[in-house]
Amino acid sequence: MKKLIMILCGVTLGSISPVMAEDMNVDTDDLMEEAPGISVTFSGEALMGLGRHSRKYPILPASLRSSFPDSDHNYLINQYEFTFSSSGITDSGLKFGGGISIEDKRAPGVTGSEVYVGSSDGVWKLQFGGNDPGMEASGYFGYPSANDLVYPGNEDTTIGIYGGFGNTTFRITRSDPGADENLWSAGANFAGEKFEVGLGMDNEASLIFVIGYKFPGVEAKYFYGTYDSFGVKHFSYDNHLDRYDGKDFGVQAIIDMGDRSTLTTSYSTREVNGQTVDEDGFSLPSAVLFHTDAKLIEVDFAHDLGGGITFKTELSQVNALTTLFEHDGPPLYSIKDTYLEMFLEMKF
Repeated sequence: MKKLIMILCGVTLGSISPVMAEDMNVDTDDLMEEAPGISVTFSGEALMGLGRHSRKYPILPASLRSSFPDSDHNYLINQYEFTFSSSGITDSGLKFGGGISIEDKRAPGVTGSEVYVGSSDGVWKLQFGGNDPGMEASGYFGYPSANDLVYPGNEDTTIGIYGGFGNTTFRITRSDPGADENLWSAGANFAGEKFEVGLGMDNEASLIFVIGYKFPGVEAKYFYGTYDSFGVKHFSYDNHLDRYDGKDFGVQAIIDMGDRSTLTTSYSTREVNGQTVDEDGFSLPSAVLFHTDAKLIEVDFAHDLGGGITFKTELSQVNALTTLFEHDGPPLYSIKDTYLEMFLEMKF
């Protein structure tokens, strides 16, 4: 309200004539001073289209067939996000600001707010709320992007520290100081004219490495990651925790097709070993061990129609097989999950 009053007062004073200013004892030089470096912006993004989801269970115990039937269904894509943000710069060059987003998607509502302070040249920024996981700054894609919670440090990113110098950028995120766990996640990326390299890590020794190179008309990327995570309490062992460890691998090609069109293809795999452990990290004799091999294929096409509208088609398919005990153990179940979406992306 205070800012609104100041803005209204500024508009009113701006319309005062020199004669009126003299009568009101107002210095006309003051009226010509520049307004403070305050910026208020509004932006929006909308999606409109059609989608289809198919889920199959090629391998599944007969006792579970009735609980997990195969399914196919079509759905509409109608999503909108509105963002309000404001920022300013102090006389000494300190930039400050904040923002809030309101979404009308599958889970409508306010998605959260963010506030920050930092240098006006972008060398550093401290932000509370609204942070993407620090490890994402490494530039990874595929399975890690589809399920960030596998990397423990990505579960709580309340505090974020951003920075950059030259062609290098980095981000460090940390959990809320009042949270039960001290989680952190960090990532850095160097992107030259042709060459890119990224590195990410978190509080539980997860590590991810990214490398990329730009050929004429094609950008190729590769990543490799490992993780070691304690999960929630196991439903069968109330006094114990599930532990997961595994590795990720992926390759990606971004092809410039000309005429403002881009084709992105990626293939990534995930291997997960799971076991039930006690709270000190030791395996239980009666624990159930399992191994999951999963493969993700993604094909995305985008054509820029101009004026802030892009036509997109996105296809993704997951094939996962879970076995008992080890890689060559008896199969428990398998799943084939396919999404196909065609939509317009509109930015305002």
